[in-house]
Amino acid sequence: MARKLYALLGSVSLSVLLAACGGDSGGGMSAPTSNPPPPTDPPPAQTGTLEVRVTDPDGNPVPYAQVNVIAPAGSGTWTTSYSDGSGIAVFSSLPIGSVSAFASGWPSHYSSDQVEVQIATGTRTNLSLTIAPVYAGTAIVLATRHISSAPDSSEIEFEADIAVVDPSGQPIIGLDASHVTLPPSDCGDWDPLCIVDDAGQEAGRWTPVTGAPSAFEWRPGSTESVYAAGLLVDQGTYIGLERWDPGRKTAIVEFLDSFDPANSVALAEFSQPLGQTFAVRYLSHFVGDYNGRFVSEFAALRNAALSIDRRVGGSSPVDLAVPEMLGTMDWWAPPQARELVLVAPGGPAWDNQWVQAVVDASEFWGTPVNLIGQGGPAAVAAVARSGGALFIARFPAQMRTAFRSLDAVLSDSMPFYRMRFRLQMTETAAVDQPRTLRASVGIALPARDDLWVPVSVRLGPAVPAP
Repeated sequence: MARKLYALLGSVSLSVLLAACGGDSGGGMSAPTSNPPPPTDPPPAQTGTLEVRVTDPDGNPVPYAQVNVIAPAGSGTWTTSYSDGSGIAVFSSLPIGSVSAFASGWPSHYSSDQVEVQIATGTRTNLSLTIAPVYAGTAIVLATRHISSAPDSSEIEFEADIAVVDPSGQPIIGLDASHVTLPPSDCGDWDPLCIVDDAGQEAGRWTPVTGAPSAFEWRPGSTESVYAAGLLVDQGTYIGLERWDPGRKTAIVEFLDSFDPANSVALAEFSQPLGQTFAVRYLSHFVGDYNGRFVSEFAALRNAALSIDRRVGGSSPVDLAVPEMLGTMDWWAPPQARELVLVAPGGPAWDNQWVQAVVDASEFWGTPVNLIGQGGPAAVAAVARSGGALFIARFPAQMRTAFRSLDAVLSDSMPFYRMRFRLQMTETAAVDQPRTLRASVGIALPARDDLWVPVSVRLGPAVPAP
């Protein structure tokens, strides 16, 4: 029985197979159909790697430089990276053939020449680019004054006291009126060099009678005096984003190391982390000392200053920090000339609320506010109205220059140039309303860079020059 079942199953299987093959009808069996070959992977892309080393003219690596590669050369297709701490930027998977590259470290370095290189398949091509540092000398606006007005207010005269210093912080002498110019203003939205009211609205326009100063003289500094300086350092998030350290930190440490013990200093920092209440942190003596005291023994401040780059984060509420610091200084400062030094190199633009808060606090406590920073129009106005000095620091090397000149400015011993300008006015608001004139003075340094110095002049009753 089992043998018959196996035979029957074999017959059924054979019948099914013959049916599938068409049996013996229709001219025989068809050839079996073959499957298509599997798809093949595309050939590997023809690419290579470019390693760019960015150095200064002395061969030292330049970290954080922007490196741009145009691939293929002349195509307009850009790839951007930044050099690491060793000055190296690596670009992988570049197309073979000709590419071009250049580096830029603006504002602290000029751009390099654009260099063309050949990229070969699977190889690593090395390229060196040299970028020269921008001149680190800077200018300090010590004071501005509205000197006179025509009876019909169609013309005014203002004066600015500006110190010009080299990278060591020493005054640059020998300039004359031919090195200085006041270009026509631009009251457009992108560069509001014009006249504004205290709400920040346009209140008039001006053009120079001539671009050259109507009067120009060199003024020696006064006899050196002692002071009590409160250093208030902005620790907002943008400090890290814009890479202000280590230049900022080094500048503060250098200042403390060279400080004359006849003077005194308090060190504080401010920021407002998300979700936390605002506080100025006083670093005098040691981190965590919250009494804001002034000291003349500065070794204890050194560690706090050296670690200042580790405490960056949060927003930068200038309008809260400055009044608090001024109140603390009034309580703790010794009987010397008090000076607040706000170290705020960049970050968010100041608004009118910040300006008014700084000016009101300065007037209430009778203490000028000096600023070391890039110098946006509103910040410049706040400093000028408080009677403080503006130290232009547009990149880290200029921060060090500003701090090297800080002692001479605070002690009133810094020489400066006094320059006077005449302007034609177009008023769009009543002349008896509070107004601020914004301008930018150009100073050409022989065989060096030109300096553009923002100035702010409070328009109102004319004041005699001291």
